[in-house]
Amino acid sequence: MIQRTDSLTAGGATIYGTDAVGGVFNVIPKTNYEGFSVQVGTNEADGWYENAFNFLAGIQGDRGGVVFGAEVRRKDGLGFAERPEFTLGAASYSSTSWPGDFRVANRDITGAITNVSSRPDPGCGLN
Repeated sequence: MIQRTDSLTAGGATIYGTDAVGGVFNVIPKTNYEGFSVQVGTNEADGWYENAFNFLAGIQGDRGGVVFGAEVRRKDGLGFAERPEFTLGAASYSSTSWPGDFRVANRDITGAITNVSSRPDPGCGLN
C-alpha cells in the first residue's frame, strides 16, 4: 500500500509553508496497482506477541482503476506482573483515584513475582 516515503529535514518551509520549518515526512501510496497481494506476519519479543494480516487488490481499465487495501493487527497485552522492570520498586500504580489503592508486586527469594497485592495509600485522606 505504501510505495515509498520521503523525508525533508530542511527547506520544507519553502514548499509547504511555515508549518514545515522542522521538516516534512511524505508517505507516497501505490497507484495504478493491478493484482492481489497478501502478507501475514508475526512478531514476538519478551513474551509479547503481535500478529498482522494485510492485503492489497487492484484492477485497472481503460477508464481508470480501483485499488483497495486493508490491514488488521492484533497485539497481546502484557500484564503488570509480566514486566518486572516496572515493578522493581515498592508501590507501583494506583487502580483508584480516591482513596488511593496501590498494587505492589510480591517476590519470592529468587526475585520472581509470586503475586500482586493491594495496599492502601497511607497518606490518602489525611488532608
